[in-house]
Order: sequence, then C-alpha cells, then structure tokens
Amino acid sequence: GVYEVNSFNDIVDEVVQRREKEIEKDRQDAKTEKGHLKYFSTALKNKSIQTVQELKIINEYRNLELYLTHILVEAYDLEENIKFENWDSFFDFLKKKKNISDIKNTEGYRESNELRKVTSALKHSIKDLIEDERTNNIVEFRDEKFFDVNLLEKFYQRVRPKVLIFVKSFTDKIVKNLKEVKKL
Repeated sequence: GVYEVNSFNDIVDEVVQRREKEIEKDRQDAKTEKGHLKYFSTALKNKSIQTVQELKIINEYRNLELYLTHILVEAYDLEENIKFENWDSFFDFLKKKKNISDIKNTEGYRESNELRKVTSALKHSIKDLIEDERTNNIVEFRDEKFFDVNLLEKFYQRVRPKVLIFVKSFTDKIVKNLKEVKKL
C-alpha cells in the first residue's frame, strides 16, 4: 500500500549497515599503535548509528501521522491544512463527528501509540536519557535509563508490522463508515 513506501528508512538501514562495517574494521585496526584514535572514531560512529535509528523512528511516526490525516481529508472532504491538536484529538474527531468509536481497539493501535510516545520521548530527551513516563510501559524501554541503538531497532522491528496492520484497519473503518453514511 501507499503507506508501506518508505525509502528514507531504507536509506537509514543502509547507513547503519555501512557504519557497523566501519566500526568492525575500526575494532580490528584498534590493535595497532593508532588504536586510541580509532576508539574515538568508533564512538562517533556508534553515536551516528543511534542518531539515524532515532530518525527512522521519528520518520515512521511522521509518515503515520501524515497518512492518517490524509485519509481523513480525502474521505470527509476536510481542509487539506487541517491540524489536530494531538493524538487524542484526532481520535476524538472520529468518535464525535463520524461516530467511529472503536479505533483504539483496532489491532496495531497500541503499537502505533507506542511509536508516538517513543517519538515524543526521543524528540525531548537530553543525552539519550529515558526519564519519561511515556515510555515506562513500553517493553523495550522498561527498566532502562538510556536509549540505545539496539533497543531502538528492537522496538522498531516489533512495532512496524503492527503499525502497517493499524493503517490498513484504520482505512477499512473509514471506508466502512463512508458506505454506512451513503446508505442513510
């Protein structure tokens, strides 16, 4: 589907793979007399991998947000520049204005909401510190003090398939609602 096209995240994955190869080479080279310089280079490369992992997650949420809004704009002939104040206002709109109240029970909703929470925590974190109640109940970050590249990738791999399911189910619910409205 349209939502599944995400070349940015493919590029991110390529960068991560390339950086990981560079880090492994640096580890091998660190055994030479210039090893102390390689240590700093490896640390910077590790940080850059984490940064692109964070961007991948943020990009995934932004794509989700844009897609959901676009579906509503197209389906209900809303203004294209409509802005929903926050995640809850988006679903309140559906419940109050379109009588669609079961979105939060849709498969993949929980993971999509977790994606939103992690995105927010990443955008507002200082020095990768996890000090946010938003992420306390997310399995990958429970009992963790810092975001790290492995936790971020594990989280992404777990939620991405569920987000795709949510997008499909969300779209199906909107189509069903439009058909019901036409019958009236």
